[in-house]
Amino acid sequence: MTVTWNAPTTNADGTPLTDLAEYRIYLGTAVPTCPGGSFHPVSSPTTTPGSGQTVSARVTALNAGTTYFARITAADFDGNESACSSSASGVAQPDFDVTPTTTTSFGSVAVNGTVDRTFTVQSTSRASISGTASVGAPFSIVSGGSFSLQPGDSQTVTVRFRPTAVGSFAGNVNFVAGSDSVSRGVSGSATAGGTSPPPSPTDPPAASGSPSVTQLVADAGGVTFAIAWAPAGGAASYGYVAAFNDGSALQQGTVTATSLQLRMPYHVSAALGGFVCIRSIGATGLQSTDQSCNAVPPANPGSSPPPLAPGAPSVTRTATAASGVTFTIAWGAVSGATSFRWVAAFNDGSATQQGTVTSRSFQLRMPYHASGAAFGAAVCIRSVNATGQQSTDQACSPVSVPARSVAPPPPPPPPPPEPPPNDYGWGIG
Repeated sequence: MTVTWNAPTTNADGTPLTDLAEYRIYLGTAVPTCPGGSFHPVSSPTTTPGSGQTVSARVTALNAGTTYFARITAADFDGNESACSSSASGVAQPDFDVTPTTTTSFGSVAVNGTVDRTFTVQSTSRASISGTASVGAPFSIVSGGSFSLQPGDSQTVTVRFRPTAVGSFAGNVNFVAGSDSVSRGVSGSATAGGTSPPPSPTDPPAASGSPSVTQLVADAGGVTFAIAWAPAGGAASYGYVAAFNDGSALQQGTVTATSLQLRMPYHVSAALGGFVCIRSIGATGLQSTDQSCNAVPPANPGSSPPPLAPGAPSVTRTATAASGVTFTIAWGAVSGATSFRWVAAFNDGSATQQGTVTSRSFQLRMPYHASGAAFGAAVCIRSVNATGQQSTDQACSPVSVPARSVAPPPPPPPPPPEPPPNDYGWGIG
């Protein structure tokens, strides 16, 4: 979702604002506490906003269709934070849309006859997205089953209805991209009439039905899921592939049954879901033109919630040198956390550094900004528990790095001393 607000132009005492460093977005499914320990930092595009200037920021990794409430504050380079804005709310939108939005009818067709219909997938995201489309028999994806879209781009997905028996049929075309999924209904019927030829032995098998995913067991090492799907006409076996949505933990294989047990490890983020796709294989080795996919939900290690985020860290300047400034970063205890991930950078994204500590404090050395001027930065802390789960939110605090000072040139060396006088008052001519 996109959050937009008016930029401030003055300080609380009415003087002109000349050192604006960042904005802080406090977000929640209820009106958030503001200020608080967790926020989304947004660097200010200017230190001196003009009258009527508006600022927008896009917040990602939200639940589509959920209403969120936002409040905004502004902060200067010294870490002074403004009062909170009033709250505004909006509904988080998915990263893509599919038309038509109503159930698509394929009408009536003779057994083994075919009818095609098209769907349009359009990106509504500001980033590139990749996804898949799947549907169960007797429907199949003819083209466009996989898509990669840049912001605003669209792609046509063609779905075919090819019944092999008399009856009425209904299903869903499932579109999945990242953690977003959209379903569109399809329906059709088949009659015994017509002269459509039976499928050729050299035709590939039909695609299987969309697989169901049921969690069975969760332990310290991962989660076991039961995967099952409807049989496909002409299939002698089924190939499967599964992975997280970022492509990690890829596994694949072949089974002759219409079910399998799939064990997935935990993702390092403890929050990323995955997918499993099934492709039919005929007796001669021909594979179905399309595969059927479904999402594998994220699972927390041991089915336990991730740790809470720590409180906002304190920042204390402890040393200044020619090459940079050293700060002590400290925060309070967090139940269940065994270590902490930290990241620090200037508000323009430069000089990024990160690491992990087991204590609740560390020394952060920041270089001077490349411009040489005073510049704002931020340090963020995320809790990590014994199984590697990270807290859903992070706690951030501003860091003020002063301007680089120019040391005066060293003084010139003293002149050499005069030779001592001749004590005897005579010399050699």
